[in-house]
Amino acid sequence: MNAAKGEKTETEPEEFTEYQLQEFRRVNWLIPNLAIGYVTLVFALIFFSRNDGLSSYEVFVYSGLILMYAIPFYAIILIWNTMKRIRNGTNTLAVTLYQLFSFIILICWLISVVTFNGSPV
Repeated sequence: MNAAKGEKTETEPEEFTEYQLQEFRRVNWLIPNLAIGYVTLVFALIFFSRNDGLSSYEVFVYSGLILMYAIPFYAIILIWNTMKRIRNGTNTLAVTLYQLFSFIILICWLISVVTFNGSPV
């Protein structure tokens, strides 16, 4: 199939302005930062909840419950962004590894909650 001269085909990367590329790169680094920040926030809540009515154990368990629902959405967002980067030709190894690293951190936290932090009980 021959495309007319002015038309873009699906296999060609789209032309973006520099501003659009910067915004896209910023989102690719922001999403994993939010995931890593979630685990950091839970650690802080566990530490500071000792004096409040909410026990640190409840914060620990509820954080895992939230991850049970959040991890599938996070995986879909990562896959969608990776496919978009591959189509646009802007995929780099650093961004992909950083996103996988943040996903692994969330999975490890979920496993820690599900196994009650390795408790033999």
